[in-house]
Amino acid sequence: MDDARSTTWKTEGLEVPIRIHREWRKNARISIGSHCVHLRIPKMLPKAEQQRLLQWAYRWLKLQYHKKPHLFARFRHRTSLENHTIQTPWKQYTVRLYRASAAQKTIRARLKDTTILLTLPKGFIIEDMASRRQVGKLLSRVIAMDLYPSFRARVDHYHKVHFEKPYEELRLRYTKSIWGSCSTNGNLSFSTRLLLTPLWVMDYVIVHELVHLEHPNHSRAFWKRVEAIYPEYQRALEWLRVDGQYCDF
Repeated sequence: MDDARSTTWKTEGLEVPIRIHREWRKNARISIGSHCVHLRIPKMLPKAEQQRLLQWAYRWLKLQYHKKPHLFARFRHRTSLENHTIQTPWKQYTVRLYRASAAQKTIRARLKDTTILLTLPKGFIIEDMASRRQVGKLLSRVIAMDLYPSFRARVDHYHKVHFEKPYEELRLRYTKSIWGSCSTNGNLSFSTRLLLTPLWVMDYVIVHELVHLEHPNHSRAFWKRVEAIYPEYQRALEWLRVDGQYCDF
């Protein structure tokens, strides 16, 4: 079972959250995630050795920060959401924070024009990584509900022009591991994170999933069909590979 604790690494006004996982493993491993840095260390290490690995992690982060500063852009404005802006191809949203009375136990959000009014329960710690993820998912739902008609119109455009087989349902939901999926029943599902990508990238993912109505796998015929509809699909794939990690709420 994962035994984890949190700390931070600070540099030039930037606070990078670090999640330290104590696991049954032989070696230490570090990676930069979308919400925090993950440091995985052997479970039974003495405290002195744990501290040595943490210092090693700090040095590694400092090196990466100077070599690849763009990787750390995701950690800016993570703790402060007041007046935080979320840009989509259709609209830009602004987040306004409010503290609720003691009676409110859950976070709530409502949309007024392009302003998301976010009410946090008393004692809710926004700096906590789990809390920040919870807020992000709620923001994604609010924006997805607002943009669903625009997104569906884009899906329906490609479907009407290029496909005969109908799809069943179309859903937007928050996912981290995939951008979209098409079930054997013809249900289309797309990540709300896709709403943060440029339209030309979004179009590729839409076409990709629509082609699965005809080809349920990633065969040569599948990719040939994708290319016939969207010739620049490889450019979109590269964008998702490099910049997709920054698309999050």
